[in-house]
Amino acid sequence: MKKNTIVQVILGLLIANTVFAGPSKWSSHTVFNQAPLEVKLGTYTDDSHSDLLTMVLWNDGSMNRLDAVRVPSPYNGAGVTSTSLESTNVLFSLGDICRDNENIIVPYIKNFNVEIAVYTMSNWFTMSIPETIANDFDSADCAVGPNGVFVSTHDKDDSEIELFKLNPNLSGFTFYGRFGGVGNNIAGPFDGGVRDTLVMQRDGPFSMSLYQASSGMIRTAQFDSSVSPPAFTHRDIAQETAPTGFAFVKESYGARLRGYTVFGYNAASRAKAISINDSEPSNPTVRDLGQINNSGSQFNFQGGSTANYPGGLSRFDKIYVEWDKFYSYDRDSQTVEIDDEYPLEGVGGPVSNCRRELNEFESELFVVGPKVGSSGTDFHRIEISSPDTLFADGFESGDVSAWATCP
Repeated sequence: MKKNTIVQVILGLLIANTVFAGPSKWSSHTVFNQAPLEVKLGTYTDDSHSDLLTMVLWNDGSMNRLDAVRVPSPYNGAGVTSTSLESTNVLFSLGDICRDNENIIVPYIKNFNVEIAVYTMSNWFTMSIPETIANDFDSADCAVGPNGVFVSTHDKDDSEIELFKLNPNLSGFTFYGRFGGVGNNIAGPFDGGVRDTLVMQRDGPFSMSLYQASSGMIRTAQFDSSVSPPAFTHRDIAQETAPTGFAFVKESYGARLRGYTVFGYNAASRAKAISINDSEPSNPTVRDLGQINNSGSQFNFQGGSTANYPGGLSRFDKIYVEWDKFYSYDRDSQTVEIDDEYPLEGVGGPVSNCRRELNEFESELFVVGPKVGSSGTDFHRIEISSPDTLFADGFESGDVSAWATCP
């Protein structure tokens, strides 16, 4: 073993349990002057100094509106620009940001139909999925893999999940598959169910959706995105109380990580975190992180988001989760830590995040959410240390991904 590698191993053993780079030191910068009802955070490119994209859904007092906010490096609130995309009274369910090689795709619900905001690296435009016009839809999400960009949505009328695939040259979407329906009804947000979420492997065909059956059972549907039509494998995760009607939006999140998948959801105001190992998909780890306060100081609802920090040779992954608190835990440990200095603790409202690797030892975590104490949308940023400082990519190459957990 090389001398510098031995030093890094020793250093990794000494600080392997360090979560934050010193005391919790958050900084906040305003990027939009309106309070967000929903937010999503992504990047325009893979470059280490890529501009950040914040999609902000907000209300102007009579209409819901959607803006694409561009935040340039060094992400301190300077040079921010925004593009107005929508203004209508029925606008909600902003999905994740998806980016392929040339385009950015963001789904949302407009008048209970699925609409798509598209950025072509030069301009924004919107397009509809015509197959969603006849029925009412109440959720939208997006995921991207080597087999294309996919949009998932909950058909409230038919109580099923439907998936669509983006056509080449942005020429619309093609119906891809569905599950649920008669005899296997799926509850959506307007039924009081957990909002479904879709994740895909970036370098392989693995795909998985999290949803809630009308019985209350939280389930997953796994499929191979290279196969058409898809074959879905369903697995039970956890039994929750059966939905009985809308009270508040029970948000969820999902992420495809190295050899496993994580999900989280609002279980009747409890933050549940799921870890599903590829080798044991029928034996998920279910964590209860704690109580979710849906009546915060500024918002009467609460969103959730997650990011990870992969370990090195020890594969000592750290998972970061934001609800009304900032949680962190090791993949294989039941110990959950809470950052008492998280600026959005108890505030309520939407959250989304991105993690940028500075080097193999440190990252920056960006959390976009409300401006605390007044109207606006802020970036809340903190530096975090690697859970295992011996090369976050697991090899002695030292290569890192500029935006490891951002679209």
